[in-house]
Amino acid sequence: MKNFSTPSRTTKLTAIAAFAGVAILALADQSFASCKQRICVHGTDDGDVHNVYITSDLGPVTHYNVRYPDGRQFEVSPDDTRFSFGVKAGRKYQYSVQACQKKGLLEGSTCSPWVVFTHTVNGD
Repeated sequence: MKNFSTPSRTTKLTAIAAFAGVAILALADQSFASCKQRICVHGTDDGDVHNVYITSDLGPVTHYNVRYPDGRQFEVSPDDTRFSFGVKAGRKYQYSVQACQKKGLLEGSTCSPWVVFTHTVNGD
């Protein structure tokens, strides 16, 4: 008589395959991480907006400088490293990031070199 309290090998493999399928679908709209010069980004496309998340293992970072594809530049806090920009399907975008550490009052910042990342939007 078969023991129904222990899942069969087929049941286990089916469950693993189903989980893997869900994981692949969850990642379908997500860009995989890209790391250059110890600065990493990963992102997600949400309709016509690309959301980018920054991480880094460079010493104490007080802020990141980000340069949008249109050339505008701004600071991002290391406590909330998400930024976003508008995108259109099938287009390629480049943006730049640098990690910085503020010095004392009125002394400016020391920053890593700019790192350029590219994102291509899937779609028509």
